[in-house]
Amino acid sequence: MSVTKRELIEVVNVFGEQIQLLDASIAKIGAGLSALKAILAMQMNPSAPLQVLTQIEELENEFVKLDPSVPARQRVAEIIETVKTWQKHTPSQET
Repeated sequence: MSVTKRELIEVVNVFGEQIQLLDASIAKIGAGLSALKAILAMQMNPSAPLQVLTQIEELENEFVKLDPSVPARQRVAEIIETVKTWQKHTPSQET
């Protein structure tokens, strides 16, 4: 079974669109998480919320060190960037 250049471009375009939707969803989750951190910091220590945020960041870093999926996520992020770059340089109307 051979795949035409047009079919390959279509698949990559669909993949790119899905990645962009995923990227937007992740950005929303990140924004929500930042808001929750700010609320938590204000509740835990209204007079020094930045100190609490620093503690939260340190705790997050410890969790990241324990997370075996970090390298996998980094590889996926690299692939996403590669696809985005490739899409920018590939006309979508090629046959």
